[in-house]
Amino acid sequence: HGDSSIPSGGIYIIIDGRHRLVNASRSVGAARENLVTKKKIRYNNTDQNAFTGRCCGMKIRLQNLTKRFPNRGKRARGEMTAVENLSFEIPDGTLVGLLGPSGCGKTTTLNMICGLEKPTSGQIFFGEEDVTALPPELRGVGMVFQNYALYPHLTVLQNILFPLENLKGEARPSLETAALVQIEELLDRRPKELSGGQQQRVAIARALVKMPRVLLLDEPLSNLDARLRLQTREEICKIQKKTGITTLFV
Repeated sequence: HGDSSIPSGGIYIIIDGRHRLVNASRSVGAARENLVTKKKIRYNNTDQNAFTGRCCGMKIRLQNLTKRFPNRGKRARGEMTAVENLSFEIPDGTLVGLLGPSGCGKTTTLNMICGLEKPTSGQIFFGEEDVTALPPELRGVGMVFQNYALYPHLTVLQNILFPLENLKGEARPSLETAALVQIEELLDRRPKELSGGQQQRVAIARALVKMPRVLLLDEPLSNLDARLRLQTREEICKIQKKTGITTLFV
């Protein structure tokens, strides 16, 4: 923001809050060399919990990813390219930000990673597994949407527990997840009784309760005022460090 060295188009990557920018066609791992010591931690360790343990983050690799949409205008014909030939790699257990102007394909990239959008071409790998054709519910991804997407008729606790209804496998206890984001005293309230920052914490807790391999955040701070934005950004960094989940932040 305000940095003349940042190009006006395309997707760029912010690494570890160090304000280092790299072209998305490069490997993030190469740019982070000598900055991070990787720790290999087993995923779904039953002895771990939200306070003392960490999930094993999953390396993400995008290979020549392209997404095109049909033009919907009456005069326009053909296709519109939202993402074109995007390739980069995110090391496991790291927090990485995608930076770029409106309309450059950041949200579309997140939607393809979590499986909500199917790429026109290219591949998506979690670790060494090709998940390009894998349904969203089988990818082990937690996503926090820009508008929070909380259910207004459910309490905070019910919103957090909702993803677990059809989940097979391990999950964090809901109270531990609530404590991780500091909302344990709000569990009986409904979304309309919460501030914007509190709703954001509920959305993050709901994404974390199923112990995802990857956490995606789509502009989670855009609806907050300046003070809450700074505070929530710091809290997201702390949560990511505690959990060790590979996190992609727009």
